[in-house]
Amino acid sequence: MTVPLPRDVGLWSGFLDRLPAHEAVAAARTIEAAGIPTVPSSPGLSLAEHRHSPNPTIPSSPGLSLAEHRRSPNPTVPSSPGLSLAEHRRSPNPTIWLQEFSGVDPFVRAALYLQGTSKLTVALGVATIHARDPEAMVAAAATLHEAFPGRFLLGLGTSHRQLAEARGGRYDRPLSAMRDYLGAMDAAAGRRVLPPRFLGALGPRMAELAGAATDGLHTYFCPVAHTAATRAAVGPAAWIAPTQLVALSGAWPDAAREYLGFCLAMPNYRNNLHRYGFTDAE
Repeated sequence: MTVPLPRDVGLWSGFLDRLPAHEAVAAARTIEAAGIPTVPSSPGLSLAEHRHSPNPTIPSSPGLSLAEHRRSPNPTVPSSPGLSLAEHRRSPNPTIWLQEFSGVDPFVRAALYLQGTSKLTVALGVATIHARDPEAMVAAAATLHEAFPGRFLLGLGTSHRQLAEARGGRYDRPLSAMRDYLGAMDAAAGRRVLPPRFLGALGPRMAELAGAATDGLHTYFCPVAHTAATRAAVGPAAWIAPTQLVALSGAWPDAAREYLGFCLAMPNYRNNLHRYGFTDAE
């Protein structure tokens, strides 16, 4: 089965991690029912639109707060497995993006959201390779792909040094580690079928590995020039899902400073911004 990759706007849904599981599933159903506005997309170029706000709302539902989502009915819609790329572009199927950072297991949460909906696509952006050995990653991803064909996408990343070492991982050679990890996954898969895979990539060599060894890449906290440079590096065929940070609150300056400060504490993000001319003062 050829799984079409999302080509339109997706919703960063890390805020779901802060909700109790049953409330998060209800919110996922509301996201599915509301849909996500789509934008014209260039061949091979996607946009995963991240929305970070202390009071997040769901696109296409003006004025609908998470509190209202919790009280909403739980609508479902018929599933349509095996959509072609053209049909995917025309379909209302929203994609939500989950992280691995908030203290909940992203595969368990993905299973809950997929089981609780019928058309929602869940993309992990991204699962860290330091949390699972290759066999465990294959088992989790292949199980979700079998249970929910065409609705689960696996993003893999090397994370950041402080986060990897905090869970007992080593961060000596992230590029080599990722290359070896992908090879070990392929060797472990056997007859199991994996979902589409992509890499969380900032630097040019990780982006090249993503274009050569997976379906594409997902970028985060990058300037627009990074997307153009990455497309030039990996060619027209690779799938790219860059992020767009959007503030939806009138109090966005304080929220933005707090969040940007968190991201800028990560050397990988700082180094990537330096590549595109940003200074420490900026």
